Amino acid sequence: MAWSIEWEGSISVNRSTRNRKRGSWIYQSYVAIGNTREELINAFFSLVGYGKVSHYKSYVNNCKDTHKWEVKSYSDIKKFCEEVLPFLITKKKQAQLAIEFCNLRMSASRDGICFKKGENTRTPREKEIYEEMKKLNSRGMETRKDNFPEMVPVKLIKEKVEDIR
Repeated sequence: MAWSIEWEGSISVNRSTRNRKRGSWIYQSYVAIGNTREELINAFFSLVGYGKVSHYKSYVNNCKDTHKWEVKSYSDIKKFCEEVLPFLITKKKQAQLAIEFCNLRMSASRDGICFKKGENTRTPREKEIYEEMKKLNSRGMETRKDNFPEMVPVKLIKEKVEDIR
C-alpha cells in the first residue's frame, strides 16, 4: 500500500472557499491514488477495504481515462496513514501532517466546536499544516530538495520490501 502512495498517490490538504464574500476558507485532507489501469485501482480498493473508486473520462486525444481511489473521511485517512507511515520514504512528512490534521479535526468535533455555514472552520495550526503540505507537494526541485534524502540506500528499500512481504 505504501509503495502505491509513493509512486502513484497523493497525501494532501486542500483549501477551498466556502463563501467568497466572507472570505471563509475550508480545509480538507485527502489521500488518493490514480492510474489508467482500472484493475490496479480496484485491487487496491479490495486490499484496503474502504474509500471510494472513481472513473474520469479523458477528453484529450492520446490520453487514457483515469481511475482513482480516494479517502476523505478523517478517521479513514488517519487509519490509512498510520498503517503506511513506517514504510514511506518520500511522503512520510505528508502522512505525519495528515494524521495531525485529522486529529485536530476529530478532536474539534468531540469538543463540540461547531462547523456551521459561514463560520471559520480552521485553527491556526490547520493553516500551517496546509502551507507545509503545499510546499511538500509542489512541483519542481527548488521547493522540494530539502524534503527528500539525497539518495535512498538500496539496503533500506530491500528492508521495506521484506517488511511488506
